[in-house]
Amino acid sequence: MSSRLNERQLDDILQSLTDEFNYSGGDVHSSCAEILRIISAKLSNRQLDSALQCLKYAFKHKKRNIRDSCAEILQKIATQMNEQQITNVFEFLMDGFNGVNGDVRDLCAKALLTIVRQLNDRELYLLLNNFLPKLKKGHWDIRDKINPVLSEISDEMWKCVTIALLQKNEQMKDSRDNNEMELLAFGLLTYSPLIQFDCDSDDDNTINSNAFNTLRDCCNRQIIEWGFSIRQE
Repeated sequence: MSSRLNERQLDDILQSLTDEFNYSGGDVHSSCAEILRIISAKLSNRQLDSALQCLKYAFKHKKRNIRDSCAEILQKIATQMNEQQITNVFEFLMDGFNGVNGDVRDLCAKALLTIVRQLNDRELYLLLNNFLPKLKKGHWDIRDKINPVLSEISDEMWKCVTIALLQKNEQMKDSRDNNEMELLAFGLLTYSPLIQFDCDSDDDNTINSNAFNTLRDCCNRQIIEWGFSIRQE
C-alpha cells in the first residue's frame, strides 16, 4: 500500500503520527510505530524530519517493543539522512544513552552503531569525549555497550580526531592538563594501535609538534600501565 501513496498523503500520515506520539496514550503507539516502519522507505528527505521527530519521542517510550521498532526504522533510513538529520539523531541518542534508563541506554548504543561512520568531526569528538572515560573506568555493563560503537570507527576517523586534538592542544598555553590526550592515547591503543601518520602530509607541523610528543608520552605510559615493555630506538 505504501508504494501507492503520493507525497501529500504521506505528509498527512506523518502529521497524524506526530500528533499521536505527542498527545495520545501509549496503547496506540505500537500501531503508529508499525505504520512508520512501513512508510519509512518511501519518505523524502523533507519528510524524514517529521519521521525523526516521531522517533525521538518513541525512543523514550516505556514499552520496549515500540523502542525496538524505532531502532529498526532508524537502521532502515540511516543512509537517507542528510548531515543535519544525522546531527539531530546523534544528539537525542547521546541524551538517551546518558540517561538513567538502562534499556534506553542499550537501544541508543545500538542505534549509534548504525550512524557512527556518518558522524562529522565535531560529533565524533563529542562521542569519544563521552565514551572513552566510561570505557576506561566505567562499569562493565556500560563498557559492553560502548565497545561495539567505538570498534566501528575507522582508522581514518581516528586519524582525523587525533590531528584535530593535537592542533587544539598545541594552541593551548597551559598544557599541564593532559586528560584528553591520555584518553586519546587509550582509545588509539585500544582500537587503532597500528595507525600511521604521514610526515610528508599537510599535517606535518602537527605531527612534529610538542603536542604529538605529549601524545606519544601518553601512549607510552598507557603501554607501561598495561604491563607491556616499550622498545627503545
